[in-house]
Amino acid sequence: MDSEKIYKPKLKVFKERAERIPKSEYDSMVGELLVKFGNQFKRIEPTEPMQDKDSFGDIDVIFMPKGSVDEGYESYFREIFGKSFLGYNRTPHSHVHSLLLSVSSQKSVQADFIRAEDQTDFERKLMYYSKGHFSSAVGMMAKKLHFKYSTEGFFKRFKDKRGNWHDIFISDKLSDGLKILGFDRYEFEDIKTTPDIVEFISSSSLFDSSYFQFKDLPRRDRESIKRNAVEEYITQKLAIKNQTRIIDDEDEFFRKFFPEEFEKFKTEAERIEKETYKTGNINGEVVMKAFGLKPCPEVGKVLKFISDFYPNLEDLTDDVIKAVKKNILEKEAF
Repeated sequence: MDSEKIYKPKLKVFKERAERIPKSEYDSMVGELLVKFGNQFKRIEPTEPMQDKDSFGDIDVIFMPKGSVDEGYESYFREIFGKSFLGYNRTPHSHVHSLLLSVSSQKSVQADFIRAEDQTDFERKLMYYSKGHFSSAVGMMAKKLHFKYSTEGFFKRFKDKRGNWHDIFISDKLSDGLKILGFDRYEFEDIKTTPDIVEFISSSSLFDSSYFQFKDLPRRDRESIKRNAVEEYITQKLAIKNQTRIIDDEDEFFRKFFPEEFEKFKTEAERIEKETYKTGNINGEVVMKAFGLKPCPEVGKVLKFISDFYPNLEDLTDDVIKAVKKNILEKEAF
C-alpha cells in the first residue's frame, strides 16, 4: 500500500496554522502533552494511531474534566494550557473540542480533545476513535445488518409497521458489538494498519462485499467517502473482495452470545409495534364501528392518519370523522 496516496493530508480546522506531525515526533509530542498537562484532567489517554501513517494532522485524546466547566470549555482549556493555548474550535453540541497548541519546541499542532462523561463512556470512545477509520468501516457493515455501532454504544435497529426506525440499546461495550457482528473481538488488538482493517472486516461470516458497493451505501456514507481517501480505500478493497455472506440470519451471533439481551430486544420491539398506532382510546375496533368497515387495509390507514395528524386524540370527533372520510376513505373508494 502506498501510504502517501491513502493518507492524503486534509486541511484541518486551523488550516495552515496547524503543522503536520512527522511519525518520528508523534509519540514524543503526545508524551510531552500528557506529562505537562495530564494531571489537570480526571483522566486522559491518547487514541491508538495507525502505524503505517508517515505523518499526522492532529493528536486525538479522550478526556474527563476535573472540576467545574461553568465558564465554558474555551476558558477551561485556556486556563489549563496557558501560553501554550493558541486557538479553540467546537462544532455546537459536539463532544470533540479542537485546540491549537504550542508544544515540542513551539510547534503549533491541532489536538482534538474528545470528552467522555464517565468511565464507561471513556472506554467506549477510546475504542471508537482508535485505529484510524476502523469504526466508520464497522459502522457501514453494521447498518447493512440493521445494527448501529456508535459512540453511544451498540444498538439493534428495528423498523415498525409505519416504516419508522428505532434504535434499541443492546450494550455499552463496543466489543460486544464486534462479537454480535461475527468478529473475533480479541483480533481487534492486532489491527495496526489500514490493510489490517480490510482483512478484519472481511473475516466475519456475516460480511458481504455487496455491503460496500458505493452506489448502495447510504448518502451520508457516500459523502464521507468522497471526502476521505482512507475510507475510499477501505470500501473499495472490501467491495472487490467478492465474498458472499455465509450466514443468512443477521441475528445469529446476537441470539447465541447474548440471549438475555436478545429477549429484551424482542420485548422492546413488540412494545414499539403495539404502541405504533395507539391513539388514546381509538383502536381498530372503534374505527371499524365508526366507519362501517370490516377488517381490511383501510383500517390501518385510518389509524395511521389519526396517529399522524391527531396524536393526542382520545375520542373520535365529527371533524376528525369528516377528515378521515375526505382524506382516506373517499380517496380509497375513488
